[in-house]
Amino acid sequence: MKLEDYKILNTYALYDGIYLGVIWTGAFVCFLGAAYFAFLAQFNTMLILCTPFFVAYRMRLMRDKSLEGFISFKQGMLYCFRVYFTGALILGIIQYLYFKFLDNGRMLQSMIAVIQSKEGGEIIKSYGYKIEEAISILPQVFTPQNIVFGSFIYEMILGFFLSIITCLILKRSIPKNKV
Repeated sequence: MKLEDYKILNTYALYDGIYLGVIWTGAFVCFLGAAYFAFLAQFNTMLILCTPFFVAYRMRLMRDKSLEGFISFKQGMLYCFRVYFTGALILGIIQYLYFKFLDNGRMLQSMIAVIQSKEGGEIIKSYGYKIEEAISILPQVFTPQNIVFGSFIYEMILGFFLSIITCLILKRSIPKNKV
């Protein structure tokens, strides 16, 4: 990979990661709003499901406009990893700020309400725990750091597997006669 190609790839990955972070933040806002307006759950799902298509579209644009129509699998993986990492980092910061300063325990109270429901209680009992024991553990588990860290890891693992598929589909090697 030429230095110029590396700079182009990093620049595109940074900006596209910011765009992905905005999409995921919109999905997070729709997730939170779904408790009040049920139709927002559909927007949350649509925004999450558009993620691989968005990354593939942006990667194809970068490949065709800036890299002369050619991108190797390794370049594609580097690009996708940077995009997913930047998007996950932005969403993680937004989630942390929300849970630390705005949530005021609403998510925790929702989880407690689920556990105290008949169905939730049956699930907890099927794992061999008492409802009171599960409720007493929840405040330790549902800290902003734990929620954000778990979400970040999930996004990176999902991004890795989606990157492999995206790169296999969009890679295009330079023909032997042009090398």
